[in-house]
Amino acid sequence: KTEPLTQEEAKTVLTSAGKEMETTMMEVMTTPATGALMNLMVLTNFDLTFTPKAIPFANLLLNPTEFDAQTVVKGLIAPAVMNTKGDNPTPERGTFTWNFTANTWDYSAAPGDMLVYVFPSSEVQTINDAILTISNLNEVTQNNQSFLTSASISITIAEETVMQANYLAIMNDKGISKLDIDLTMEPFQLGATLETVSTNNTVKVIVSHSIKKLNVSISSSNVELVVEGITSINPFTMDDMDDELIPKTIKGYLQMGEVKAQIDCAVTAYLAATINATDPNIAVSAANEHLKIGFYSYPNGAKMGLVVWEWDVAEREITPFFEYNNGTKEALDKAFDFSIDFDF
Repeated sequence: KTEPLTQEEAKTVLTSAGKEMETTMMEVMTTPATGALMNLMVLTNFDLTFTPKAIPFANLLLNPTEFDAQTVVKGLIAPAVMNTKGDNPTPERGTFTWNFTANTWDYSAAPGDMLVYVFPSSEVQTINDAILTISNLNEVTQNNQSFLTSASISITIAEETVMQANYLAIMNDKGISKLDIDLTMEPFQLGATLETVSTNNTVKVIVSHSIKKLNVSISSSNVELVVEGITSINPFTMDDMDDELIPKTIKGYLQMGEVKAQIDCAVTAYLAATINATDPNIAVSAANEHLKIGFYSYPNGAKMGLVVWEWDVAEREITPFFEYNNGTKEALDKAFDFSIDFDF
């Protein structure tokens, strides 16, 4: 039997997990492939004002009652939805080659079955030593929008492959059945999957991800969201939904380094119990009953502690605390001490 960890042991593991994720993000952001992609985005005027998101669903640990299934799904499928409206849409096939003299792109329609960018791998590079190739392009179109159903992406620098990725969407008559993404960017292997299961009045969205370094798991997740009132995920109608999709239940796990969070949240049950409540004790009691998150060491499964909810008088809202096995509590974000923004 695996013995529960002491507070000191649990704190050491939590701190180690935070530091490991910080190190991993720095390593990912400094690979040759990432550097080339960042320079390509500069050359194509992409918006670079973003924060790297290493761990999907990490905000579940802090705000499960505010978790919006629509945001999650849209975030995963948005890159595959392409708006083809406009008088001068960007060509979807052909070759763009960076012209150093003109400081712009030269375009050729060949090849007609893929999209290629030939560009410098860094801002100080004086030759076009990098090639981004997007092939195996297939899509479905509806209402002037195209949804990508397959693609293969590779990046070479000085004729050496530094990144390889594959994307596949399986559709049914209602919408998305499954999405698969795998990416190799040495020494990292990344994968993500979205799968839907429909019933008469609900859709279960199963989302998982994995990040490995040299085949050792750094982070992984498998989260099931059951959403009532819809029966499918249609990429062409997501923007037409005015209301947030609040999941009925959220169940699964999130693993980060040597920490694994087991999640079992009945969100709508919590909201139903507190919608007209004026007594903070009711909200606290309902949260502790319906919003359950336990923490275990990974991979051996020793219990580290769990989330307990208390009332924040100043903010007038329930607040999550990490309760160690000896009953000691501290704010959840302080327990993890992450310096990277993991909000979705």
